[in-house]
Amino acid sequence: MRLLSYNNTGSFSLTDYPRDTDIPSYAILSHTWGLEEVTYKDLEQGIGQRKIGYKKIRFCGERARRDGLRYFWVDTCCIDKSSSAELEKSIRSMFLWYRNATKCYAYLEDVSRPATQDSDRHDNPHWKLQFEQSRWFTRGWTLQELIAPKTVDFYSQEETRLGDKESLEQIICDITNIPARALRGVPLSHFTTSERMAWAKGRQTTIPEDKAYSMLGIFETHMHLMYGEGEESAQKRLQEEIAKDQKGSRHEEFSVPFSLHGVPEIAHFVARGQELDEMRDKLRSDGSRRVVILHGLGGMGKTQLAIEYMKRHKDNYSAVFWLNIKDENSLKQSFARIAHQIKRQHPSDSRVSSLDIQENPDETIDAVNTWLNLRSNSRWLLVYDNYDNPKLPSNKDPTAINIQEYFPKSYQGSIIITTRSSQVKIGHAIRMLKMQNLEDSLAILSSTSKREGLINDPDAVNLAKQLDGLPLALATAGAYLEQTSTTFESYLRLYKDSWEQLQITSPELHSYEDRTLYSTWQLSFDQIQRQNKHSAALLQLWAYFDNQDIWLELLQSYREHDLYWIHEITEDEITFNHTIRTLSTYGLVEPELAAELLEYYLERWLPSGEAYEFMTQPTITPPATLAQSMHNITLRAGVIGSHHIDKESKQSGKVIERTEGCKNILSPYTDEDRARIEIQTETAWDLSSLGPVTMTCNQIIICDSRTTRNGAVHKGTKSTIYSVTEQNRHLERAVPWIRDDLNGKVFGIELSAFHSGTMNIAPISMRNDGRVG
Repeated sequence: MRLLSYNNTGSFSLTDYPRDTDIPSYAILSHTWGLEEVTYKDLEQGIGQRKIGYKKIRFCGERARRDGLRYFWVDTCCIDKSSSAELEKSIRSMFLWYRNATKCYAYLEDVSRPATQDSDRHDNPHWKLQFEQSRWFTRGWTLQELIAPKTVDFYSQEETRLGDKESLEQIICDITNIPARALRGVPLSHFTTSERMAWAKGRQTTIPEDKAYSMLGIFETHMHLMYGEGEESAQKRLQEEIAKDQKGSRHEEFSVPFSLHGVPEIAHFVARGQELDEMRDKLRSDGSRRVVILHGLGGMGKTQLAIEYMKRHKDNYSAVFWLNIKDENSLKQSFARIAHQIKRQHPSDSRVSSLDIQENPDETIDAVNTWLNLRSNSRWLLVYDNYDNPKLPSNKDPTAINIQEYFPKSYQGSIIITTRSSQVKIGHAIRMLKMQNLEDSLAILSSTSKREGLINDPDAVNLAKQLDGLPLALATAGAYLEQTSTTFESYLRLYKDSWEQLQITSPELHSYEDRTLYSTWQLSFDQIQRQNKHSAALLQLWAYFDNQDIWLELLQSYREHDLYWIHEITEDEITFNHTIRTLSTYGLVEPELAAELLEYYLERWLPSGEAYEFMTQPTITPPATLAQSMHNITLRAGVIGSHHIDKESKQSGKVIERTEGCKNILSPYTDEDRARIEIQTETAWDLSSLGPVTMTCNQIIICDSRTTRNGAVHKGTKSTIYSVTEQNRHLERAVPWIRDDLNGKVFGIELSAFHSGTMNIAPISMRNDGRVG
């Protein structure tokens, strides 16, 4: 590096500082080049004082002296541009030189502000307009000169201080579309490739290739300069270097296209900048293993934060995979999806291509992890979502999962885990708290309610404060407000009424967060019941599927003994979609357009554990009777499948998930008890004999509760769900042996312990005299 300083004669001297030499503190100039700039040779020969550009050198030197700095740097004369080697080395080092400068002065020749004006005021419309239109904001090289330094002081042509990038932050953000976080020194790796590329949009350079070369520091990468290659070639090489730095030199060998298919994304997520920055900082590595754990209460936005990170930083990874680890079967299905992704992109990889993925889940897991363990495949990201049942000494649930058994064995790659448990001690833990500022809460309310200007609405502000920064409660309230003409004032009144009712009917809800969530859910469910009783009934039934997908053909499969309203909503696709749409508009259901059919799933950000607790509160339903308890366990044990799904169907995994769910629900029973409950049809077998997910799709699961005392089964039945009246009458008569036990398992401690993730909305049926619908 070569620095300028004043000498004894009042002119300037140049001092060379070779690499590895301690460089003294210095100031640096940022400006736009003109026609008459002073060059390195000019200073060497003692000429150039009459050039227009000499004024800028003098300005920088004098400002540096006033700030107590002897040395300063100006690009026009501190680089010998006749040497291509020195020019290239300087360009590759320039971002670092600006970052390390003690002071940076941005001299704007096209902004006029006489020194007589108050330098602390920024409301003068004349200079402000000139500032916004300054050529300095349109040049390619000044981008890094704005971002790299710790501080930038702006000066007018009269050398009057206009402010710095902190005091002028909002104006600069508006001009450049660069987020304030970038101006404040947040590491550039926290911003995506596309974000950083957007900052340079519209900026110009004198030499076309410099559009790419001026971005080297922004992307913290290096490449040889080849003036004459053209802008397109330079940009292509820049992209290649960026990919190589972010994903590794052999990333193409392990590249898998980014996809959010099957990931529970929502549109109204309000980005948590602080948490995202912390995640990026802890996950950034040279390929060695990094793990981040997002833990906190349900509904805090853990899953959506993980998704936002994936979207922002997907370019930093050769492959990004999403795994649902709420239970063992869901995790196996996730590995199966990953295997399909790898197989499509790398069909020649024998580790995966030779697998029968659906039939051999354990081999599929081993094959995927073997692929992730490959030495050069170290830039992947795995997201394990819903790890809410971890295997811990304090957790006696036999279905609890040891997540590390499913990790790739090699110490490489990046992993994100979302969990409600603070006891998961695998990596860097980030606790998800409530929204810490009112603006973020109002942003959620605004995006979900589709209402603007909430900061100026005192009722909206009061509601946001009442909901106390809980993302799920805010989103639920917003969805309600979007679908009704209710004012914020009226909703707040309804919310307070619901809260007071909970105080009386549900004293066991101790936490403020629980009461807040349940109060908003209460209002939404009541409104759905008023608007469409079939939608409410479907939601009740759907709850037994624990946030699993549902589709028209699934419900059409069983028509013989179904509840009457199922016949009505499945008559045709239009009626079914209308029923679903009501739930969707209140944020409880999300449509997913697949290749062959439209599926629907319960919003996965709706925390099923809390929903179970909520839907069994007396404010929603009176205490369950014995017969109703019997009905609930029958529904729980029942798994709706389709007789028309063949082995190759994309719905095979869904049928398997329901089978395993049925098995898990009944797992607390003894072998003798399970022997009395059989799964039948021509191709099904006893529930107690089901092992890991090895069944084929035409081995459809139907739990039939019409079991006599001696265990005999009525052959030929194809119905899982019967009318409540028939069901209760049959259960009272046929299974007294399980009567007392069922009541405890459905509503008591055992169910909570074994099935904390189950969303049990069906007890709402008690509200309708024990009838679903």
